[in-house]
Amino acid sequence: MSAPRNRTSILVGAFNFIDLLFYCIVREVRSDSGGHPVLGIVMAVAKTLSMIMVFYIAFDIAGIRASPIRGDSMLYLLSGFLLFFLHNSGVSKVVGSNSFVGPLQQHAPMKPILAIAAATLATLYLHILAVLIVLLGLYLFRGSVKIHDPAGLLLPFFLAWASGVVIGLVLMSMKPFAPK
Repeated sequence: MSAPRNRTSILVGAFNFIDLLFYCIVREVRSDSGGHPVLGIVMAVAKTLSMIMVFYIAFDIAGIRASPIRGDSMLYLLSGFLLFFLHNSGVSKVVGSNSFVGPLQQHAPMKPILAIAAATLATLYLHILAVLIVLLGLYLFRGSVKIHDPAGLLLPFFLAWASGVVIGLVLMSMKPFAPK
């Protein structure tokens, strides 16, 4: 006669998975910035601001700012770069995630889907914080930020992240056939 199995409900399993996911996301955010989560947020904001400033200065020098962009040119640049960074981060995090053979996978509750989800949700978290901090800085610097359709801005943001995750999964599935 075998030993009785410890049975848990689906709800308890879901809560355990969410708990593990939270700690894996915290680990991802900390490991990306050398153990300092605030440094990771500062690096994400600095990368976004540096690219926006370079292009804002280039647009100002080239005179493109006078083009028919209806609205704030800084928000135009911000939305484009944030979508670009979010998509590229989603692809790179999925492909580089600790998916199958990493040392962390040797622990019992760790699964490849947990590592992939933690990596992608950590990058989404960092980029959402970067957006909020940059928008807060823009509001404090200028006095007002007017976004015509904020709900319509969220869809491209999450679509860029989701498409990055999906493309990363496709590239990750091809990894065994072309490891380099």
